[in-house]
Amino acid sequence: MEVLAIGCCLATREELSAARAEAERGAWARAVRLPGSCLTVVRDRTGLRVAGDRAGTVTVYWITVPEGVLWATAATPLAAYADAEPNPAVLLGASMVRGVDVLASDSHFHTVRRVPPGHTLVLTRGRQPRTEAVPTAFAETSFEDGVAAVRQTITTVVGRRAPGPGPISSDLSGGVDSGMVTSLAAAGCGVAGVLG
Repeated sequence: MEVLAIGCCLATREELSAARAEAERGAWARAVRLPGSCLTVVRDRTGLRVAGDRAGTVTVYWITVPEGVLWATAATPLAAYADAEPNPAVLLGASMVRGVDVLASDSHFHTVRRVPPGHTLVLTRGRQPRTEAVPTAFAETSFEDGVAAVRQTITTVVGRRAPGPGPISSDLSGGVDSGMVTSLAAAGCGVAGVLG
């Protein structure tokens, strides 16, 4: 059993160990829900699961080839390898619509597939490659407990990302979300500049 998190994974050693232990028992979903912007690969005796982060910052693309499957975090190299033509419908949709994921499981190229955020590419011996939705973890809770959980999660994530080797800057959109993240980052370390 192997669990690899490649990129900016913000998980603690304990969180990584717990994710690996669950994956060894067949519960792989926790491993692909690690905090941060990273590519996650889970390999067990049955095959391989590859997932980008849930926000779509790290995205997985794939193509089938005679030898199996090639996957990458960018569509262009796979398109060049496969000599794939651009997909005009997807390109037009992406240029015309903002704030909506027009790609779904497509990419900007014919034959190059995309693993949508919240999904994983499943490669199993003897089966066709496929994507599966990552099971969501949820529990019924009161409004007050939900508020406390969201507060703790955001504080923890910003606290893990903000401390670094040098000063950070913050790009404000003018909304509540970016203002909250900037305030939390400023409380934990120096924010060199704020862009609006």
